[in-house]
Amino acid sequence: MKKETEGRYQKLCPQERLAFSVDLGRIDWCGNLPQKTTCGGRPTRLLSPTLFGGKALSTEHPHFLNRQVLVNPKKSSYLRSPIKRPHKKVDSLSYKTLSANKATVTKNWLVVDAEGQTLGRMASQVAKLIRGKHKTSYTPHVNCGDHVIVINADKIALSGAKMEDKKYVRYTGYPGGQRFSTPASEMKRKPTRVVEEAVRGMLPKNRLGRALFNSLHVFAGGEHTHEAQKPTVVNLNEIF
Repeated sequence: MKKETEGRYQKLCPQERLAFSVDLGRIDWCGNLPQKTTCGGRPTRLLSPTLFGGKALSTEHPHFLNRQVLVNPKKSSYLRSPIKRPHKKVDSLSYKTLSANKATVTKNWLVVDAEGQTLGRMASQVAKLIRGKHKTSYTPHVNCGDHVIVINADKIALSGAKMEDKKYVRYTGYPGGQRFSTPASEMKRKPTRVVEEAVRGMLPKNRLGRALFNSLHVFAGGEHTHEAQKPTVVNLNEIF
């Protein structure tokens, strides 16, 4: 062993010294003299039988390839060679992501009863139905949701003192035309506006959101005018 190699050898830990000596062909992994044999017409060094239950494994064995240690003669660093496995062909068609469009979207009609429901919780669930997030074909930039009919909007409930404390702000368009109202006053004047404003605030603020809002149909009483569409009554507690 040359002086330069001997200097690097002294800086290694016992386990690295053993690997270094094995790579030079001086000893095997148990510190014994290596046994020479041939594998495929070329010399191959065998590992000690005591390491693998009495069976001598060559460096060509898969178990040895998984933990093969390579030593760069010019450097003292050790590199672990990666295992080369055959490339697995993936069926790209089975993993293809399908995006919905106007030709493939199926919009259903649903009926939601707002009687006894909390305004905010019901509005968030209705917004999900209008947005289409309950469908596997949901596409963020497409109007792929369902039409939702909300009945009994005048029997909606608000928690705490929101019926009097919550404020709605609107503008008439004239100077000094800022107007304020509360849910209690809106319930007397136009009960459907309370549900509409709650759902509108949970939809995107762009042209898609304005198109989605057209899928919301709110009625103050228990009757609606969309019997021709044959809507399906849904229970929000069972869907979400």
